[in-house]
Amino acid sequence: MGVRVNKSSPVMVKPREPVATGGATKLSFLDQIHVNIPVTSLIVFEHPIDKTHESIQRALSQALVHYYPISGRIPASADEIQCTGEGVVFVAASADCSLEQSTLLKEEQPSAASPSGATSRALLDDLAVYYDPADGCVAKPLMLMQVTEFSCGGFVLGVTWNHAIGDTTGIAQFLQAVGEMTRGMSSPSVLPSRIWDDSLIPSLSPSAVVALQQQSMANRKCEPPLDLAFLDVTIRSTLINRIKAEYDLVYRSHRQSSPWSCTTFEAVAAVMWRCRTRAIMLDPPSSSSSSPAVLSFAANIRKHVGADDGYYGNGIAATGQKVILTIDAVANGNIVDIVKAIKDAKDGIPEMLKRIPISNPSSQQLVDRYSMLALSSWGNLGLDMPDFGSGSPTRVIFHAKPLASPQPFCMACLPWKGNDGASVMSLYIKKEHAHAFLAELAGLNT
Repeated sequence: MGVRVNKSSPVMVKPREPVATGGATKLSFLDQIHVNIPVTSLIVFEHPIDKTHESIQRALSQALVHYYPISGRIPASADEIQCTGEGVVFVAASADCSLEQSTLLKEEQPSAASPSGATSRALLDDLAVYYDPADGCVAKPLMLMQVTEFSCGGFVLGVTWNHAIGDTTGIAQFLQAVGEMTRGMSSPSVLPSRIWDDSLIPSLSPSAVVALQQQSMANRKCEPPLDLAFLDVTIRSTLINRIKAEYDLVYRSHRQSSPWSCTTFEAVAAVMWRCRTRAIMLDPPSSSSSSPAVLSFAANIRKHVGADDGYYGNGIAATGQKVILTIDAVANGNIVDIVKAIKDAKDGIPEMLKRIPISNPSSQQLVDRYSMLALSSWGNLGLDMPDFGSGSPTRVIFHAKPLASPQPFCMACLPWKGNDGASVMSLYIKKEHAHAFLAELAGLNT
């Protein structure tokens, strides 16, 4: 028997105090190309707070006074948020078991191929509110929030948002403000801003923005979607530290300062890329060891564009950074060389930003989409910082509904207290390759 989640009828939460309506907030080109892309985060809090639903709903209303654009709408084909003050969706829910009895705090979730895995996914589905896939996010509330209280008093904050209003760092900042309002603060500790120095990146022409939007939509609407396994795994700390030590040893002569050290993200990305490549080698049979293997990762560019400290819009590079190696190099080469290739791509972000305005997105042809892995990280972005009065969250979970993807995708370094390593959730390998992938990972994790 699965966990039963009972939901109240959705209500629209508006700013608690009157705010200026009728105005508009301009969307940057990074915001514009993320229009109509939904993102869902599930944030798990083990310890209870007083009057969970009422407290968070009231604080949400208060936080929207300071983040009033989030209560607005983005019409179709618009390049701005209309500050209508219409509000965001809020749903109060309850689960018929404790967090401990659920699967949410277990170290490794089952794979999608197993019946228990299907149960886990059903629970995750029930912990948030989602946009109708047929309608998308356009002209809809910019945020959908659900608070699910478990029998132990712990709760899960499920947040779905239109990516156009902000990336994960920006939404984490907003949720921290909601937490501060819940704890009795009258204003957020970080003043919100949507200002950055766009002179550091020449503006894209309207046609270039449209081309990027069309490419993004085309990539997400590839038919049929890949039938990928949902995997929740941990990259052990011992493996991460071993790779860091090996990298330090091999590249010691090149290391001038600490930025040259291998990061946790780089080690995790290298492990996931290697295990996946080994699991799918020579599939399709026409592939060869010299065929390209492509890793694409999101790049935070806030420091490169002079964003204000309280900037909560999108600050991730639209095109992402790509690492292209051969299948053989990823599968059989020295793993520290994979790390070095990822690090070199990160170092190339400033140069990549100079090319964004003059690139022709429509001409960027991807290799076979199953041969390309898109990877992002929610580590150190602030989703583990919101505190509603009982401490910071125990775990942050990435979720997507429906569980179908046009391209293999992996979310790495998800915050999780007490987890011995880096939590990774993915839709990035076909079900027939899941066993081989898990075997490869187990071999490295030992």
